[in-house]
Amino acid sequence: MPSPVLLKPAATLSLSLALALVLLAGAGCGEDEPEADPSPTASDTASPSASPTTSPSPTDASSPADPELPFPDSEPAAGPVTLRERSVEVTVPEGWIATEEVLSFGSGSNGGPGELILLSDQEAFGLDLEPPTLDQQAKIALESARALGGSYQREPDVELGGVPLVRISGTTEAGRHFEQVTAHHEDRLISLTFEVSPATLRQQPDLVESVLNTWRWR
Repeated sequence: MPSPVLLKPAATLSLSLALALVLLAGAGCGEDEPEADPSPTASDTASPSASPTTSPSPTDASSPADPELPFPDSEPAAGPVTLRERSVEVTVPEGWIATEEVLSFGSGSNGGPGELILLSDQEAFGLDLEPPTLDQQAKIALESARALGGSYQREPDVELGGVPLVRISGTTEAGRHFEQVTAHHEDRLISLTFEVSPATLRQQPDLVESVLNTWRWR
């Protein structure tokens, strides 16, 4: 069973927190014939948890159009807060602050009211089963998000550090922009979830990509 949720700022975490738990519960349920749409192509769409840590801003951050980055046209986020879990760490943008640890397997950062970036990393369930395919992962992610309200769709998969991840996006019932990348990697289920207001997204249209550009496997 998933580790218990610690009752801390729940109002801020709503969908992201609930979805992290639902994904963990569904990850071990293999399906023989997934019905998820294939990932869109460019022609279609163009051990224990660690709390967030504060680290010095990089002094040698890559510049835009760096071909080594997953999103070369976006600068990597360079805020002082790093979300660090057993398998992965990411840096969040300037102005985002570390939240209290809300899950035993996740850490988060808050921007404006109701805004959250949540990194979760947990041992996958059903290890006696074959790891789910990307299409199966996408099906689970979309069904889980839609069950909690809002409108969501699959985006082109993204490769981070040589590992392919499923990516979905949409709009929550509260009207916030939602994005999530997920991976089954080395018997771990890893997800990075964003809930961002439309106003923030207008000011920082590549906010998600800037954080994904800092993805580091540990």
